[in-house]
Order: sequence, then C-alpha cells, then structure tokens
Amino acid sequence: MRREQKVRLLPTPPRVLIVADVRLYREGIHASLSSLPQFSVIGAAATVEEALNIATNAPPDIVIVDMATRQSLTVVRRIPQLFPDAHIVGFGVDEVEGEVLACAEGGLAGYIPCEASLDVLVMRVVGVCRGG
Repeated sequence: MRREQKVRLLPTPPRVLIVADVRLYREGIHASLSSLPQFSVIGAAATVEEALNIATNAPPDIVIVDMATRQSLTVVRRIPQLFPDAHIVGFGVDEVEGEVLACAEGGLAGYIPCEASLDVLVMRVVGVCRGG
C-alpha cells in the first residue's frame, strides 16, 4: 500500500512524526521509538496544526497516524501535499476489507491493525523505510 511514487530508501535514521489525539498513545509510541537507534523521532502531535508545525521545522520521512484520531483523514491528505516524500503509516485500523481499502486509497504506505503490538509497528515502519 503506497502512493504512486518512486521508491527511495529513507535516511538512517528516518525522521518520524507521531500524530494521535490520545496522549497515552502519543507519549507511549514516542518513548518507545525514541529508545530505538533506528529512528529519529522529531515529535508527537495531537492536532493537524501541531503536526504541520513540527513538520515545517523538521520534515518527516515517516508519519505514524492514529486512524481513530478525529483529524486523521486531514493529516493523511495534508502531509503528502506539503511533504511529498513523507510516508504515512496508520495504526488502529480494523482489519476489515473496507478499512484496509480506505487506507490504500488514502495513500498510506502501511497500516498497523488495532490488535498489533509495538513490535509489529516497528517492523512495519522499518519495512516502509526499506521501500516495502
């Protein structure tokens, strides 16, 4: 599931931005990924405006978006317009055909199901970094 674009390897470590309106999710993912040397977490945002402010100062390579966030679709539309090289990974996706197809049609590079672990999130983000 990726936008039509040339596949490019992302820098090591890729710059990661987290967008989730649930503080626990934001802080938990931020803390977890920040502890791993393969990622450079540039920030975590609760709103589209916060995400864009962070991204303007440090353009992201990967944006991890909680798809249950009220503004998730706005984030999914706006980030690629402003940062065309950024790859979006959605989490909290129900693994039903309609949800998965919506992610693909929305341009997500990947998704993490609701019941997935942090290890799965890390593996998916690494896969996206490698062009998968």
